[in-house]
Amino acid sequence: MNNLVIRLLTFLFAAFLLILIHEFCHFFMARKMGVKVLRFSIGFGKPIYKWYGKDKTEYRIAPILLGGYVKMLEGTKAKNAFNQKPLFSRFCIIAAGPIGNILLAIVFFWLTLILGMQNVKPVIGNVTNYSLAERAGLLKGDEIFAVGKKTVSNWGDIVLALTPYFGNKDSVVISARRGNDIVRNSLDINEWQNTNYAADLFKDI
Repeated sequence: MNNLVIRLLTFLFAAFLLILIHEFCHFFMARKMGVKVLRFSIGFGKPIYKWYGKDKTEYRIAPILLGGYVKMLEGTKAKNAFNQKPLFSRFCIIAAGPIGNILLAIVFFWLTLILGMQNVKPVIGNVTNYSLAERAGLLKGDEIFAVGKKTVSNWGDIVLALTPYFGNKDSVVISARRGNDIVRNSLDINEWQNTNYAADLFKDI
């Protein structure tokens, strides 16, 4: 349940951020091009909260996070109306949103490369009785660092390393750190059978 709540909150935050950047870029470019902005909205529907700026622009946050919009003055002959601006200015205002999202994606990819991705260390939790792991001699707290001849640093690496052994008659050597010692255990992976498409590989083993 907690995991579901975290996923939902993460989705809502990501949607809010994506919409905010997209609409802000439209808003910013409209202001730079001298267009009067009447309303800046994040989300659709009846606003949860709204306020007015010094320029009388209405700012609002609405509950349906499927998008947002920037309402500009148009349909008049006023100099600050959207329809009175040159084609290039209108193009810049319309293109600003997608360009902002592209730049946001580039920033996130750059941060991922700089900071790296956090992966869960392959440390064994509780070992189930009569499981393949118990029969192989693996213990709670063992930190796996190699599967066969392949070095691993996270559970994703282990999945990739174990995959070629499925269906083979040969067992695979699991190398792990146990305190200050190095242990190598023979895992009979050939005895693992997935009879349930929703089965969890690690829980089963």
